[in-house]
Amino acid sequence: MHPVRRTLTLIGAVSALLVLTPFAANAASPGDPDPTFGGGDGMAEVSLGTGGFPGTVLSTTGGKVLVVGEDGASNVALARTLANGDPDPMFGGGDGLASTAFLSNLDMYNGLAVLAGGKIMVAADVAAATHDMLGLGRFTAAGVPDASFGGGDGALLVNFGKAFYAYDLLALPSGKLLVAGELVQSGDDTNFMVARLNANGTFDHSFGGGDGRVATNFGPGSDGAWRIALDSHNRIAVAGWAEEVPSPGYDTAVARYTENGAPDHSFSGDGKLRLNLIEHIDDYTLGLGIQGDKIVLGVYCHFSGTAHVVIVRTQPNGQMDPAFGGGDGQVISPNASGERELEDLAIDADGRIVVAGREDASPDQLFAARYGPNGKLDTGFGDEGFALSTFGTDVNTYGLSIAGSGKIVVVGSLSTGAGVARFLP
Repeated sequence: MHPVRRTLTLIGAVSALLVLTPFAANAASPGDPDPTFGGGDGMAEVSLGTGGFPGTVLSTTGGKVLVVGEDGASNVALARTLANGDPDPMFGGGDGLASTAFLSNLDMYNGLAVLAGGKIMVAADVAAATHDMLGLGRFTAAGVPDASFGGGDGALLVNFGKAFYAYDLLALPSGKLLVAGELVQSGDDTNFMVARLNANGTFDHSFGGGDGRVATNFGPGSDGAWRIALDSHNRIAVAGWAEEVPSPGYDTAVARYTENGAPDHSFSGDGKLRLNLIEHIDDYTLGLGIQGDKIVLGVYCHFSGTAHVVIVRTQPNGQMDPAFGGGDGQVISPNASGERELEDLAIDADGRIVVAGREDASPDQLFAARYGPNGKLDTGFGDEGFALSTFGTDVNTYGLSIAGSGKIVVVGSLSTGAGVARFLP
């Protein structure tokens, strides 16, 4: 599957109560739109150039927001806003927008990271003449293509020898990069692929089988590693999908590797786990989070004719965690008036689980929902656990990021570019 393209104590006279009551009534609550972002409604429209649409979002230092995607000319488009959602005039060409070109066609997904020195790295799926390749783009902190990377233009194509669809990127403290995606073996048969690259974009031959990469096969059909993360022991967790063959549908698939790219046999016996939550129904992972050495999965799940928010947690050995949800390691949240499609997941500083996605409404909106560390819906957040944007047009969710302040940032696509919503923690 190659995807196409969130108490007041009063002491005093009655007069003091009359003065203070309006402020108490208007006090901000968790899940409210952030009044300091956008036009005071917690929402901002971010341009990615003519015909641009987003891939994902990253909240950075000082409350600034990075949005990566592609423009109408199939270039990587990278935008940065100030903390209030306005374009950052100190980024890119003075309009808060930077770009870099690879070939004639590319897709941007989740590949965005800020490096230790402040430079910005992006990873794209680039359609080359013979097969798809990994495209790496590096920008300075000011949004200028980094002339010290690639061919002097800040861009580099990495050839895996076969078609490789790049989905996610993780920058390591050492400066090396981990990239996750989907490697085509033949026809419709694809595998999980994780590669470790040196800071200059070359394969790190101390990783995997000596060639800088490791592949995992879950069976015939399409297997894709959509998300990547490190646990508390620096083990590498990746999650995505495995195709049900010959039956229709995709299952959740998870693999874990040692720090140097060997399958971790302490996880599910062979380093890989396949979860068929509902037979012959799509239930694959789009969000990945880590709580210590436990793996939390945000699952796109469609059953009874509609999509639902599903969260799963495994123990370190790959077994479903009985301490999560209702004792079976999973949580399924009922829909409100319309279906909710989960698109991303993150863990906040308190171990709480935040998910984002699209809610079927008129028009469709971004949602963010928050759960306690053990999967209990936080009904004090938003409206009974769910917060909703109020864009005036349909918006589809693509990514989620949690700021250092705990604020929740969600990005989606609008007809005019990217829509970013920020909610209070």
